[in-house]
Amino acid sequence: MIGRLLLLAVLVGGAKLAYDYHRFGYFDLPDLPEGAFTLTFGENFRAIMVGQDDVRPERTYVAKPADVPEWLTKVWSFCSEIEEQDARQFEQLLSLGQRLEAICTIDVDDETVVRGLIVSRPNL
Repeated sequence: MIGRLLLLAVLVGGAKLAYDYHRFGYFDLPDLPEGAFTLTFGENFRAIMVGQDDVRPERTYVAKPADVPEWLTKVWSFCSEIEEQDARQFEQLLSLGQRLEAICTIDVDDETVVRGLIVSRPNL
């Protein structure tokens, strides 16, 4: 009886792990560049941070998604540091204590689509 319960627990745990991997897009994750790390925000924003230091656990990452077609919401976007002159136009989107970390883009048919912004806030 205990063996069957243990087997059931292992099967349920494995199924939950597979479901979460699918839900957060890890089965579709492209090859990561050297030093990159991933961020997922629910099921609708998947980010690959390139060329940046991971500031967790001192700060928490927050996504500011752009309006994109629904079929782009589950695609992994590549996020990189935003240029100083471009950052000024996004400053009004930041709340007190937030810091602009990256802009995320997706390449679609040789066109770059802005997927959103990644900002961070301090852990208090």
